[in-house]
Amino acid sequence: MSAIAKLTRCALIIEKIQQTKYPSMQAIVSFLRKMDAEASERTVQRDIEQIRTDSQIFIEYDRFHRGYYIEDSPIVQKRIRLLQAHSMSTHFLQFLNENPKHSDAVLLNDELQVKGLEFVEPILSAIKDSRQLEFTYKKFYDEQQKRYVVQPYAIKEFRNRWYLVCTGKSTEKLLKFGLDRILSLQIQAQKFVKNKKLDVREHFSKMVGVHSENENREKVQLQFTDSQAKYIETLPLHWSQEVHSKTESHVVFSYFLIVNYEWIQQILSYGDQVKVLQPKWLVIEHKNILKQTLKQY
Repeated sequence: MSAIAKLTRCALIIEKIQQTKYPSMQAIVSFLRKMDAEASERTVQRDIEQIRTDSQIFIEYDRFHRGYYIEDSPIVQKRIRLLQAHSMSTHFLQFLNENPKHSDAVLLNDELQVKGLEFVEPILSAIKDSRQLEFTYKKFYDEQQKRYVVQPYAIKEFRNRWYLVCTGKSTEKLLKFGLDRILSLQIQAQKFVKNKKLDVREHFSKMVGVHSENENREKVQLQFTDSQAKYIETLPLHWSQEVHSKTESHVVFSYFLIVNYEWIQQILSYGDQVKVLQPKWLVIEHKNILKQTLKQY
């Protein structure tokens, strides 16, 4: 039995439990067979134990509902997404290996960022052990390299780029460094005490993207054309998104977030399909950027 087949079954078992409330063992087996993943009840039981051991995703049996469930939490959802991503990427690799003449069938984003990924393992190790990191860094707009000593807290992905989230030795403000701009990195022996008041998840939940000048959120209203709104409704721009009002031609969405560079760039990407309604300063800023853009032509 191949490792790929086993990984596929595990991802499908989780998918079935997430899609159906308390599916029975028979329902899970039937689903797997429907998806061309042949399995017996004993095989599923072994897979459930493997998922628990390898991924720390605990699939439990509820005697009252006579079915299986996954105890939900943010960390469990993160583990599930990583397992599903691993399953998908493994399928792609298998297909490319077995069908080299059909390599164009798998289209990857040309902007997929792989530079700097060699630093992921030492960064995660430093985070786990609460050890300081020392690295040299070169910004896009600066010819000079700089040396930093930081306390690492997390790794953040945004638009195919990975960032080190940390604090400096003299500040508790969260700093972000693109891994693709790190030239060299080493873990220091010196440990640090993490600031329990720093909530990295909450920090990033307030915004779209990575960078912010402050922690102040604002109410934003964007008016989209009816055709564009259909896409916005199915793929929200931010978790705080709500429908404020609707007409036959437009839909107004409201948001509560930090207005940063990435957010403004996202708004601009919708061109004439969007109109900023609030806050007033953002209306003016949006107009000024559009005026400057027109001067390019």
